[in-house]
Amino acid sequence: MFDIGLGEILVLGVLALLIFGPEQLPKVAAQAGRAVRQLRETAGSARKELTEGTGLDSIGDDLKSLADLHPKRILSSTLSDSGTDKAATSPENGSRVGGSAATAGAAPTGSGQTTNQPAPSAPAAFDPDAT
Repeated sequence: MFDIGLGEILVLGVLALLIFGPEQLPKVAAQAGRAVRQLRETAGSARKELTEGTGLDSIGDDLKSLADLHPKRILSSTLSDSGTDKAATSPENGSRVGGSAATAGAAPTGSGQTTNQPAPSAPAAFDPDAT
C-alpha cells in the first residue's frame, strides 16, 4: 500500500522523537494506535452495513460462479473429472491411445488396425524471429 522503506521509517522515527520528546512519544504512539484501530472498526462496520443494505453479497456469489467459467478452469476441471484412465483408454480394444514413443507407430495387438501417425522425425527448426 505505502512504498516506505526502512530508511524512511527511521527518518520518521527520529523526527517524531525530536518533535514529541522521549517522555511524550509512548503516549502519542498509543493514541495513534487507538485512532487507527477505531478507524478500521468504523470502516469495517460501514462496509458491512453497505453490503447488507445493497445486497452485494449475492452479487459476490454470482461473480465467483462467473469466475468458474474461465476457459482454463473449465478445461482443468474437465480433465481432472474425467480421470486419466478413462480419457486415455480406447473403448474398442482397451489399449492406451497415443501411448509411449516406442509403441506409437505399432498396431494395437489383436485389432489388425494400423495407425496413420507419421513416424517421429527430426524436431522442427527453431525460428527466433517468429516470436
